[in-house]
Amino acid sequence: MKNGWQGTVGLVVCATLATGAQAAEFKDIAGYWGSSYVETLADRRFVAGFPDDTFRPDAPVTRAQLAAMAARAFDLPESQVSSLTFKDVSPNYWAAKAIATVADRGLASGFPDGNFHPEDLLTRAQAIVIFSQVLGRFSRNNTEGALAGYTDAEAVPDWAKPGIEKAAAASIIVSYPDPNVIKPNTVATRGEVAAMMYQTLIRLGISLPPLDIGVVGSDDRPTVPREERAAAERVAIERLVLQPELNVFRSGDELSVRAFATPGGQANFTLPGIAAAVPMEEKQPGIYEGSYVIKRGDQGGDLRLAVTLRGSNGSATTQVWTQGININR
Repeated sequence: MKNGWQGTVGLVVCATLATGAQAAEFKDIAGYWGSSYVETLADRRFVAGFPDDTFRPDAPVTRAQLAAMAARAFDLPESQVSSLTFKDVSPNYWAAKAIATVADRGLASGFPDGNFHPEDLLTRAQAIVIFSQVLGRFSRNNTEGALAGYTDAEAVPDWAKPGIEKAAAASIIVSYPDPNVIKPNTVATRGEVAAMMYQTLIRLGISLPPLDIGVVGSDDRPTVPREERAAAERVAIERLVLQPELNVFRSGDELSVRAFATPGGQANFTLPGIAAAVPMEEKQPGIYEGSYVIKRGDQGGDLRLAVTLRGSNGSATTQVWTQGININR
């Protein structure tokens, strides 16, 4: 198994909740389908936003970010960075303690090369498996038929199936606007992770207002016009093209990215640790292009470029370029 997440944890969350705290007022979640999840978690100090008062619910989640979110939300005993054995996580890395914490609890593992790849983007399958592991002894033993209500169950990778079955049996999988899909191989967003974290906390016995937006069998999903729902489901990135076709880029090289996707949206690409949210222009209907010139100080190995497309109705999707990109190496 090469997903980098493994282990089983049985724990009771004993989080210290802030009393009298006012709900976080993030500037970018008005009208977002999962705003109730995000606001409640932020109010209880389970999640945090950014210094610019945004939460960025449609932004993709990296392995390091999920480690930090899990360590914070599930009140895991903090580990020391001295316990880290991953070659690519220095003691000074911003999430070093969180990575050590989840690794020591058996929630995360490294890769065969001895690295953790903290800037790699997570798929929904990887995130769901982590939350299923956190459930530990609070999850149901009988998961037979747990995926029967999902129309894309066949897309679940073999390595993730036991964990996703456990998550489905516990009703912690959240998907919007269609709760009957798992979307295991798409990149997880901050909003989706927050929603599934919310459901996991409830199953662990934390007192939170009941919410089932995006959960199979939900009766209180936000009302979405049929036309808008259909449009949301059509938002997709068909394929990516990178030019030039190089394995290693040097200072001064221009990396050009082209995405063939749903027309009429807004697109950008991110090169983890190098450049974030580089704008892409829709040159022709459904064809988005953007570029970045490598700088002298840029450096990284096996980086996974990701393109994010936001539809006209606010829905978003992200696709990752599967080949690693090396910068100034």
